[in-house]
Amino acid sequence: DGGGGGDGGGGGELDAAVAEYRHAVMLARLTHELDERKRLTAQRDALRARKAELIERNAQRSKQLDELHTHLVGVVDAARPVQALLGDASGARAELLDAAELLPRPLYVLFAQLDAYARTFDKSLRV
Repeated sequence: DGGGGGDGGGGGELDAAVAEYRHAVMLARLTHELDERKRLTAQRDALRARKAELIERNAQRSKQLDELHTHLVGVVDAARPVQALLGDASGARAELLDAAELLPRPLYVLFAQLDAYARTFDKSLRV
């Protein structure tokens, strides 16, 4: 019986050691989890700040594009008297360029090269 009591006492120490080990593992896991949450929270905050910055930049660019559109409309309106002085030639050229964009790529490249040659070197050549 005395030997059995000794084993019981040793078992109590073992149980206490196991409980202490489990507690230490749980603390380590919780510490790791807390560190991970802090890291993820900092990352989330940084991403939110970046998102706000990008939204602001996009808003500024949209405003610039809107202003550019307004200026371009003004330029087109201002160019109308010049187009009227040039007559139908500028309108016909615009129609030709619009139609050329519908060509398959190899033919469009050939058209563009011939057009550039004609405008640069041989004004009598018609494309």
